[in-house]
Amino acid sequence: MNYRDEFDLPLAGPDCAAFAPLLPLAQQGILEPTDRAMLDAHAAGCAHCRAALAAFDQLDAALRRYVLATTAMPPAPEFLVRSALAQAPATASTSDVMEQPMQRQTVPAAVLRRGRTLVASISSFAAVVALALVAALIFSTLHSNNMAGKVPHKTPTAQSTPTTKSTPIPVARVQVDAFTSVSFATPTDGWAVGKHAVLNTSSQNNSIVDGGLIFYHFTNGAWQPVSVPLFAHQVVGLVRISMVAPDDGWAIVQANPGGVLHYDGTSWQMANFPALGDQEAPFLIQMLSRTDGWIVTEVGDVGGGVRIWHYDGTHWTAQPLPAISGFSPQSISMLSANDGWLVGFGSGATAPPYQGVVLRYHQGSWSVQQSIPNFQFTDVSVDSMTDGWATGFKQYADSTGIVHLQYTLLHYANGTWSPSNAVSAQPDSESFTQIQMLSPTTGWLSKVVTARGGVDTTMLYRFDGNRWTLQHTFTSVSNGDNWVPSAFTFLGQTGWYVGAYTIPGNKLVITSSEKLAIYQYQNGQWTAILPEG
Repeated sequence: MNYRDEFDLPLAGPDCAAFAPLLPLAQQGILEPTDRAMLDAHAAGCAHCRAALAAFDQLDAALRRYVLATTAMPPAPEFLVRSALAQAPATASTSDVMEQPMQRQTVPAAVLRRGRTLVASISSFAAVVALALVAALIFSTLHSNNMAGKVPHKTPTAQSTPTTKSTPIPVARVQVDAFTSVSFATPTDGWAVGKHAVLNTSSQNNSIVDGGLIFYHFTNGAWQPVSVPLFAHQVVGLVRISMVAPDDGWAIVQANPGGVLHYDGTSWQMANFPALGDQEAPFLIQMLSRTDGWIVTEVGDVGGGVRIWHYDGTHWTAQPLPAISGFSPQSISMLSANDGWLVGFGSGATAPPYQGVVLRYHQGSWSVQQSIPNFQFTDVSVDSMTDGWATGFKQYADSTGIVHLQYTLLHYANGTWSPSNAVSAQPDSESFTQIQMLSPTTGWLSKVVTARGGVDTTMLYRFDGNRWTLQHTFTSVSNGDNWVPSAFTFLGQTGWYVGAYTIPGNKLVITSSEKLAIYQYQNGQWTAILPEG
């Protein structure tokens, strides 16, 4: 298959380089009005930039086709944040958004379906490709103008002379390799799992030309890839894993159809799991032991239906859940075989606003423990019968009707979940992505800071029983690649953080991608173990 089909763009004019960074943002609704007006005026008289805008439209259609091919794929919290950030005025203040009533819903309900992070969501995936195309367009315009690699420092003019000579810019493959989950049975044995996909953006039908699972095994002090041919050449959404022993583990795969995998110490195989319904896929998993575990499955989009399955060492059996309108589970935290929590959000009969929902498992049945108006849980981790932490967000509308997102940390004490200001998050630009409590005196929390037009930063906080303190900040590596976190886990004094690096394409031959990445925490320090080449 030819992966190097080309878009033929007319030769760039003298002002095109100054407009190249704006081109991939034109259809996203995030340009300042003055920038958009100047770009429109320029493109009206520039065949090169009009053709480039059309190429970005084609790429956008390819990305949407890829993402929507698996309806169960959740967007990352930073996508929710970026959506609100794009709408918010640069001068918006916190006081504008805190206590205003909801006026209108500007963030689509489908976008708000998930709060959990997922590498290769629309935002991070599109940003990778956009960066690559910007680099290619800038390089092309500079080359055609013989400007020795420098962008002209001048005010763009409203008109540039149309040209007719074509300069080919290949737009071929977009590769995504990303970890989505990690689990360790012992400090010396664990697994990181994820997905692989290759999108041919220049084919006639913008097809996915390859796909499948990624499994890495940590043993004998090193990470090694393990071939798992299941779901080969399929579109895979989310992959999660839960290990209970070096020779016993489970993984769930969101695909069409999805499935449950089991590891017996030798290989990963399809598990003997009950047949799932149409559009039903596993979403959450937590195994407590060889004879006790839970899996949550969902049907279609928000409110399509939820089932929770319990494993007794031999069989998986569906357990009854309370009837909650539009319930969408987000995270599960089982403390023991007899006690656990499942959090998410429900909705009214037909539409938002949503309400946060906490389900409690006790004495063999699930019941609603607490509801929080206008709130969406994103993660939960309970460390004892009387103590736990959770994350989520509210939506507020300012005086202009623009909706903002405010992430919040919640603490469980005295039988009630209450907001905590132990770690704050700025509206629209900061989101909590994961929390893990090891005990009432030890825990970890990640927060992503999304800069307007910049690079995301991941901040990792540690809990010592009294307060949360910033322990480490993950930023871009020196060559410009951007760290995109997905999931972390801690076992004793050792921790692992998995995700990917976004790698921009190289000038004319655009092969934007996400490459696997693993960090290890040991002796109080984080070390990059696997920035895959």
